[in-house]
Amino acid sequence: MPQELMDAFIRQMIESLDGISEALRLLQQYCQTDIADRNSTDSDKTDISAEYLREILAQKSREGKADRIREILTLFHADRISDVEPANYSKLLEMVNVL
Repeated sequence: MPQELMDAFIRQMIESLDGISEALRLLQQYCQTDIADRNSTDSDKTDISAEYLREILAQKSREGKADRIREILTLFHADRISDVEPANYSKLLEMVNVL
């Protein structure tokens, strides 16, 4: 295999491993939160609107963090904000603000 091809392959593998590492870090952060907190339906947890989340996520995307946002959304079994349960908006916001 030519050295250039091998170097490109190694760079691609490193980028993939970096993405996996970040996804695992986010998953660990999510799992370490208190289960009661994740399942809470207190009114303070639902005061966040989908529109507000969209604004925050759009800002983070403009900062070049779109891939990380998609990884976080997958932790909530979602492809977009409208797929996230409103009770989880607070946790989603907390995780996105870490970025």
